[in-house]
Amino acid sequence: RAVALVGAVVGLAALLGHCFTPWLRGKGGKGVATGLGVLLALEPEIAGYGVLAFAVAFAASRLVSVSSLAAAVVVVVALVVRGPVDAAVVPLVLCLVVIALRHVENIRRVWKKQELKV
Repeated sequence: RAVALVGAVVGLAALLGHCFTPWLRGKGGKGVATGLGVLLALEPEIAGYGVLAFAVAFAASRLVSVSSLAAAVVVVVALVVRGPVDAAVVPLVLCLVVIALRHVENIRRVWKKQELKV
């Protein structure tokens, strides 16, 4: 599992680099696509659950931000349910935290019913 831990830490580093890009003064993306790429490399089956969750949430809400957060939560739940919960899961859970924090403004707009639907 040491290889899984190294992969998860490198994946977290990639996500952080995308979200907080230095040459954009820390203003990068939301991390969802990068997180998907990390999952496809490390946990392809779990990534499938995330894609499915995104699709279901998007069909129901037509909101990309809500769908992205739903996918991130489902991925973490799937990792925990599948087990074993070990050190390699921690960086992936931190990815969820980063993604959620990057969506704070979107969440506020959803609550105010101001978020744009697709």
